[in-house]
Amino acid sequence: MSAEPILKASGLRKRYPIRKGVFMVRAGYVHALRDFDFEIRPGETVGVVGESGCGKTTLGRIVARVHEGEGSLVYRGRDGEEYEALGRLDGRRELAFRRDVQMVFQDPYSSLDPRMTIRKILLEPLEAHGLAKDAAATEAYLVELLTKVGLHADALARYPHEFSGGQRQRIAVARALALKPRLIVCDEPTSALDVSVQSQVVNLLKEIQAAEKLSYIFISHNLDLVRYVSDRIYVMYHGRAVEFGDAETLFTDPAHPYTVALLDSAPDWNPGSGRLLKGELKGEPPSPLWDPPGCPFEPRCPKAEGRCRCEAPELREIRGRRAACHLA
Repeated sequence: MSAEPILKASGLRKRYPIRKGVFMVRAGYVHALRDFDFEIRPGETVGVVGESGCGKTTLGRIVARVHEGEGSLVYRGRDGEEYEALGRLDGRRELAFRRDVQMVFQDPYSSLDPRMTIRKILLEPLEAHGLAKDAAATEAYLVELLTKVGLHADALARYPHEFSGGQRQRIAVARALALKPRLIVCDEPTSALDVSVQSQVVNLLKEIQAAEKLSYIFISHNLDLVRYVSDRIYVMYHGRAVEFGDAETLFTDPAHPYTVALLDSAPDWNPGSGRLLKGELKGEPPSPLWDPPGCPFEPRCPKAEGRCRCEAPELREIRGRRAACHLA
């Protein structure tokens, strides 16, 4: 695996304005993402986990430039050129970035246009990038894409509603692969699927990654799934990374109390334990409308002390990973 990251983010932020009254006067902001740093290397899978509302999807959509954000997002192109990818890009860089970074959305039905056949859905990105000049070669390539995701060529003439959820997600993966990208952002790609279908889609993604040397950002609530697919994992809370490091290290020796609570909230598969969960995380995250002066996890943390209420912890090296906790 190359040591040079293909994408490096620094201080990523996203806030949504709150407007009130007849004249829609701005009354504050909802802070969805706060000073988030990360990087991803060729062929690597980076997992992102956390509760609903912690900013996982916002992060993925900013990386894929579906949403605008603040901060810095430096992309290293195929030719080794590095440039800032947030904000406006010139035509050449815009096309290159859109081609290299694709996204698989959570709901495979709403992400596919119900009025378009599968042929048109797969053909659209090729036409947008001027890659569909030879009709016969393009048709053969569309069949190849469907074969790669385990579907038959006759699917090209059908519409999304004619397929099951798992088949629709396979079509969404084929669309993401159409431009031969370097990085795919997978936003809860299996959450809308049955358990048996989930394993098929995940194994498909791993097979394609091995064959194409792709990088993935894998966003999910399913901790076992993230552990299975990821090389490194970022744990998010209140729009921030509170811990990140090697997947096995993070699961076997978590440093941050929130990571411990997340792992304990996963189902306990030991029938002799007499309980469904290993533990229970009580309380609610702080409001996204404001930033607490200390650690945002302090009101829910069983180990919190006075320092945690008034001093925000910085990410620091702890037992082979980085964690934002005074007491770890």
